[in-house]
Amino acid sequence: MRLLLSLMTILGFAMGVAAQAAGVLLADGTRFEPARAALQPTVGRLPADEAAAVEKQALAAAVEFAASPQEPADETQFVKNFELLDVAKGFFIARGRESEAFLYTAWSARMRRNYQGIIVFERAKNGAGGRLTKIAAHYAYRFRGDRFIRRVAGFERDARDGLAVFSDFSTRKEDRRTVRIVGFTPAGLEKRFFGEIFVRIEQKQLSPVTLDGRPPAKRVYIPPLVTAAKIFAAVDAAGKTVFRRQEFRRKGDAWTVAGEPAEFAAEADPVDYVELVRPSTEGK
Repeated sequence: MRLLLSLMTILGFAMGVAAQAAGVLLADGTRFEPARAALQPTVGRLPADEAAAVEKQALAAAVEFAASPQEPADETQFVKNFELLDVAKGFFIARGRESEAFLYTAWSARMRRNYQGIIVFERAKNGAGGRLTKIAAHYAYRFRGDRFIRRVAGFERDARDGLAVFSDFSTRKEDRRTVRIVGFTPAGLEKRFFGEIFVRIEQKQLSPVTLDGRPPAKRVYIPPLVTAAKIFAAVDAAGKTVFRRQEFRRKGDAWTVAGEPAEFAAEADPVDYVELVRPSTEGK
């Protein structure tokens, strides 16, 4: 028993060392809801007047852009005029200027479609009771099943925080989750990363049959194929950001490691962002 505990301790230590060597953890596909750092705000704890202010400003923009004729199933399930999904706090616009990013889903009467958006407010440190002040950035895009946002500290090249956006798109046969990371610069929104972190694919169930007329054999359930990935980022000696991916497979309710973190090239962010308010460093 002591030997087993010692081996488990050594294994846990080795995995921790390997994770540190891989870089900063950006996303963990083995979790449905990404971990939230301490002192980060939540939608449920927002003052009612602040939530109302975010909704008012988000809906004040005249949003219109091209969208596919076919609505995704997840989009048709959204029936509200506006829903505030998540919030993250950080230095998204400039160091020393704290701001809060809000992820939302809304209905456009012009397009007769749902869409999603990210709106960033600056928060006053004093003189306004720490309340939200002006809009620091605002971008809208077609509905993608976005659910969560998280601060990515120090990910920007100029030491500003990045924003990770987590999506979940489901059909009857599969469930896929992605993460993309964006930054807010004076030149506009900067696409920094996009990748798939979770896949669940239903497997075809075989019908038990016999050729000799006897009763069919007992049906054997074939479980879905479920894989996930953890994404890490590190800066190499040349100052270049390097991404690493570690694969996992799920057996029952447990995840098993399918390989060590390996360097890979991130995919191109496919989202077409409509700029409603461009980030500005004025007043820094």
